[in-house]
Amino acid sequence: MAPNKPSLDQLRELVGRARRENPHLTTRLEKAAFLLLLRPIVSLGDQRFQVGSEDGLRYYEIINGHCQCHDYLRHGSGHPCKHRLALAFHQRLECSELSFPSLEPKSPSDILLEMASNPGRRQEQSAEPVDYLDTVQE
Repeated sequence: MAPNKPSLDQLRELVGRARRENPHLTTRLEKAAFLLLLRPIVSLGDQRFQVGSEDGLRYYEIINGHCQCHDYLRHGSGHPCKHRLALAFHQRLECSELSFPSLEPKSPSDILLEMASNPGRRQEQSAEPVDYLDTVQE
């Protein structure tokens, strides 16, 4: 029997809440949700994780919260790259006290179409920067 997984609605709610708090990260949040749904996220222990890349050809390691992807390295420490966001979603959904129903098998295109059909409204960027990872973990 496969372990229970978060429902698509729970992920959509989490992404929507994060998008309202950080509208400037909308694209990264959507890509992070894609990674969470369709790419492996593996704990290597000792605050080390592997997150599958968007193209599915490689993994990026996140060590003590720092990602090894080009986007993170280019923008610097604390940057919310899609791999760190996917890991934050993964951890938030795993730590939730909700009872997760099993998902019915769906094709990747069906999942992406469902997410695209409910994009939410973009809001104007806040004048004060928000640390996204803190928002996801609350």
